[in-house]
Amino acid sequence: PSFSKERLLRILGVTFGVAVGIGGTIGIGILRIPGSVAAQLGHSGLIMAAWIVSGLYAFAGANTYAELGTMLPLDGGPYVYARRAYGEFGGFLVGWSDWLLRTSSMAYLAVALTEYAAAVFSYNSGFITPAAIGVLIFFTAFHWLGLRVGSRAQEIMSLFKVIAFFAIIAACFFFTPEPGAAPGTQRSVFSDPKLLF
Repeated sequence: PSFSKERLLRILGVTFGVAVGIGGTIGIGILRIPGSVAAQLGHSGLIMAAWIVSGLYAFAGANTYAELGTMLPLDGGPYVYARRAYGEFGGFLVGWSDWLLRTSSMAYLAVALTEYAAAVFSYNSGFITPAAIGVLIFFTAFHWLGLRVGSRAQEIMSLFKVIAFFAIIAACFFFTPEPGAAPGTQRSVFSDPKLLF
């Protein structure tokens, strides 16, 4: 079949879009950043306010991108929108800064993943950087295999993220440490049903 260069190929569907949204929201960073922010704020009201403001900001950003993507259905992401608003040089600056942001965030996530793995599997911290590079190479290989393979990998990993995230939430309700109790002696609703009430 002949394809027009003016149109994008419709390979990625709604499932992939949802998976990308989930993957971007429930990332490794969400397990690191909120604790540091909460420690700096120090008050439950301020912590909840930070979550609400951040959620509204993300919602506004998502709506902005949805509107821009509808008006300018072209490939290129923020570069397309910045070029339309600020010209070629403005688009160039935004495009490069977006590329640097994406690559640096991938490096950060890979390092965070291997740091967590080092704590779980108790391997030497000197292997964190080589392991992070290996993780990046491994996931890059999915893109080399093709767009469909990469999108399916994204969907599967996002599903695992959702399952793990809900497991963590459930654990918060099912396992409650006693004040002053030694680590590993926490009670659960299975051993003490009164924790439900």
